[in-house]
Amino acid sequence: MRRVSTAPSGKKADIRALQFVQTSRRTAMLILLTSAGTMKHQIFRCEFDLSPEILRVFFRVLNERLAGVPVAAVTPAYIQTLAASLGDLTVMMSSALMALLEAAQESVEPEVRLNGQMNLLFHPEFERGNARRVMDFLERPQDLAELLLQPQKEVRVMIGDETRHPELRESSIIVAQYAIDGQRAGAIGIIGPTRMDYAGLIGKLDYLSHTVGRLLTELRQEE
Repeated sequence: MRRVSTAPSGKKADIRALQFVQTSRRTAMLILLTSAGTMKHQIFRCEFDLSPEILRVFFRVLNERLAGVPVAAVTPAYIQTLAASLGDLTVMMSSALMALLEAAQESVEPEVRLNGQMNLLFHPEFERGNARRVMDFLERPQDLAELLLQPQKEVRVMIGDETRHPELRESSIIVAQYAIDGQRAGAIGIIGPTRMDYAGLIGKLDYLSHTVGRLLTELRQEE
């Protein structure tokens, strides 16, 4: 069997803060923190030597304008408008603005994490061809995220054709979603053969999803 999960998406989150870390004479890392608890980073390069003073200007200017802005609102058009408002700083900050756009676009996509992929190849219930098809499907994170994040109220079990993906015709998926501050934030699931201990796994996933949601909610409230 294989464990899959999604990290909280920043699609409905706001920008909490931006940080900058110098990585070399002309490069720095932009770090985007969101209200969903996600963090994305992008390296950018300037055509001039950076300094702590310059990065403090980047920090001040962008945080003043972006703190509280929805992450999903940071589009190419938004960046163009923001750049136009910066006046003489536009040229200096152009590469940082592009890094911001890339980090924001990554934040709105759910992050899929996979564990135990090789277990499928050696599971006695799977023929080698079936395991290969499942692994091919798992290499498409967007399709997997859509499957895991379908609206649901309780632990959901999908067997074979119920998944609506031919690669999973001989497989089953058990999915439990978790919430942060009462808002649906991500999901935890197990993919395996159709012959599984459904009762036992449903109970474990239900407990795990509630625990993850509670811990993430407590962490956010402590910030």
